[in-house]
Amino acid sequence: MQIKLPEDSNTQFNLSQLIRHLIEVRRTYIVIGQQHVALANHTKDLSLDFWLRSTIANKQDTAQATNELINQIIATGLFRQNPSVSCPNTGILCNGIELV
Repeated sequence: MQIKLPEDSNTQFNLSQLIRHLIEVRRTYIVIGQQHVALANHTKDLSLDFWLRSTIANKQDTAQATNELINQIIATGLFRQNPSVSCPNTGILCNGIELV
């Protein structure tokens, strides 16, 4: 399933890439972690926003994990939003998406 990055000139990625990433890091969820900073200043390198910017996006200094993007992912039925997943960077509960 193709997911469009609304903030990156119609760049798309296949959702299987995200699922493969979660398998590699041995998690069933990922924090959203949207930050409006340059990629070099991003503080959540284990977040969806960081992953999108560093592996998929052409505009790496633009926040990519937008509400529109999250809605596209949720609409596939493969993920659900969870407002209280443990951030692997901070240990604090935060907003994320998880495999169903």
